[in-house]
Amino acid sequence: MIGIVNSALLAYAREIHGPEVWARLTTGLEPVVFVQTEDYDDRLTFELADALASETGLDRETVLERVGEHFGRYIAARDFGVMIRKGSATYRDFLLGLSELQTRFSLIFPTVEGPRFSVEETGPTSVTIKHFAPRTGFGPFVSGMLRGLASTFDVEARVERFALPVEEGHGYAY
Repeated sequence: MIGIVNSALLAYAREIHGPEVWARLTTGLEPVVFVQTEDYDDRLTFELADALASETGLDRETVLERVGEHFGRYIAARDFGVMIRKGSATYRDFLLGLSELQTRFSLIFPTVEGPRFSVEETGPTSVTIKHFAPRTGFGPFVSGMLRGLASTFDVEARVERFALPVEEGHGYAY
């Protein structure tokens, strides 16, 4: 998994659950700081998520979803806000521009094949997003991230996840 997900997981642990939980999660962990554009073994991400799940009494999927939501609401908006908001007056505009955004992210994260989405407006401030990815395990993070980003636009997003078969020779989607 790319380092940005591991960084988001540790930031969530520190910012939401406190420095004691963060310290327990990072004890013996090498590295404690992740290069956001580097690839790390998925097992490390799942071990971190499982450790945080154990600390909080939640399951892995819920942890990844909450980390993704925190990432979308606070971290992505703070660190990538200009890139996210560029040309996106509304969340719907942002979603329609995901292809362009994925192109920009692929320049930063060349090993990541972005997921595919379809969007349906369900009201003036709500959408349903169908998230298609050939990779399992990180869907909860993406769902949470999309909901978190939606909240920065004052929109409620419902995300449905669908698995796609992995195509040989392609990178992975998160």
